[in-house]
Amino acid sequence: MDLVLDPELNCQNAEIQQALDYWRILRGLRTVPAANDLDVLQIPRSVLPHITMVDIEYEPEKRFRWRLIGTAVTTILQRDMTGRYWDEIYSEDVYSLFAEPANSVLQNRKPMRFTAKAHVEGKEIYDAEHIYMPLLGGDDRIDRLFGISAFTYFEEKGAG
Repeated sequence: MDLVLDPELNCQNAEIQQALDYWRILRGLRTVPAANDLDVLQIPRSVLPHITMVDIEYEPEKRFRWRLIGTAVTTILQRDMTGRYWDEIYSEDVYSLFAEPANSVLQNRKPMRFTAKAHVEGKEIYDAEHIYMPLLGGDDRIDRLFGISAFTYFEEKGAG
């Protein structure tokens, strides 16, 4: 899957940069903004279809669950996994890859940009750029990730 972490946040996609700028405004002088600071009406319209939201549960064990997946993401991936736990829908190796940037955000309390190839079975291969940004719950613990995913067509499967 060729996942590459970019803690320097060298955003290539305009929507990802806009979302990061919005997150920084929400943060203000704090390290991490609260989840209830997020206002969908203030998010740039071009960003909305690319949004992902991940809930984080800590008890009885840490689990990630897709809270929301934008239409641009579900259209490219040809499925909607909203409401599903990562450990229920991904193989162990795919889960480990997705959890790596998420765990980095939890550990460092900072956004993490990452890139990968997105393979749509039997269809196409896309260059994928993502960012996860932390949001605090009521107990000063990160309980949600505000994410943006953008896909660029790479090649048709079997081409080349």
